[in-house]
Amino acid sequence: MAYSEEALTRANEELEKRRQTYAMRTMELQEKVRSSVPGLSDAEREYRAMGLLRMRARLSGDVREAERLSEGLAEQRKKIDSMLAARGFSRSDLEDQHYCHECGDTGVRPDGSVCSCKEQLMSEFERSRINSISPLEMCTFDTFSLDKYSSDSPDGKISPRANMTGILRRCMAYADSFPNRRNLLLMGSSGLGKTHLALSIADRLIKKNVDVVYCSCSSVFDRIREEMSDFSHHSDTLESLKRCTLLILDDLGSEYASNQTKALLYDVINSRMSSSLSTIITTNYTKRSQVETVYGEKISSRLFGNFEYLPFFGDDIRLKH
Repeated sequence: MAYSEEALTRANEELEKRRQTYAMRTMELQEKVRSSVPGLSDAEREYRAMGLLRMRARLSGDVREAERLSEGLAEQRKKIDSMLAARGFSRSDLEDQHYCHECGDTGVRPDGSVCSCKEQLMSEFERSRINSISPLEMCTFDTFSLDKYSSDSPDGKISPRANMTGILRRCMAYADSFPNRRNLLLMGSSGLGKTHLALSIADRLIKKNVDVVYCSCSSVFDRIREEMSDFSHHSDTLESLKRCTLLILDDLGSEYASNQTKALLYDVINSRMSSSLSTIITTNYTKRSQVETVYGEKISSRLFGNFEYLPFFGDDIRLKH
């Protein structure tokens, strides 16, 4: 996966901090061990000298001497291990300390491939960069109150509270069963809790270390257009939206629905569907015809054919105390 230069730079900086931190820990631990085990430093020097002699014997072709020195090295290693154990230490206490033992905090495995720890750092920085576009305080299911919804059932229809009780259960089940390759479309007038529930799902999944990106449509597409305005016509933000494990596009319809925006939206939705990645979209539109009028049949068919539709209705709960 391609990451932005900013994410790569910040990941390298974090890896350098880790190397410095664990190099200091190594020095402190080794100093503690050697000062606590009498004769250890002398035994280590003898071990290193014997190892040098064995190397010379091998280079000169003296097989018998090399074998004799190998046996001596094994005995000396046992002696050092016994000295360490007598003081409550082990051989690992003298080895270099690392946050990641797979790459030694370099970000690169011995085979030359990028280590998963560096991939994780770059992913975290990318996610933070995208989420900073719309910095909303995280909501939770615990703070979602059904009491603000009316229990009245005019004309015998389901009440707003009963409807929201069902939607709340479905959203909680969605989070608990993730990854489930399902998409959600939360539709209804403003002030009915769509963003709250979308962010509640995000809150629960982020705690499970799921790669979640939340963004407001009113700002993210502007960001993408700015990034694509240079000669490269490439957007790191757009690529991040396509590849995160869960994408939450909030308030669809608040953005300027230009032909470019529609094309970008279709690209994101279609790419994520092709990759079996989950998407949650909230919108203040209340009817499919409204969505189709603004975005066209292709996007509308994707949303209503491949997303689970959750209808919100009732009075604006933000006006209730």
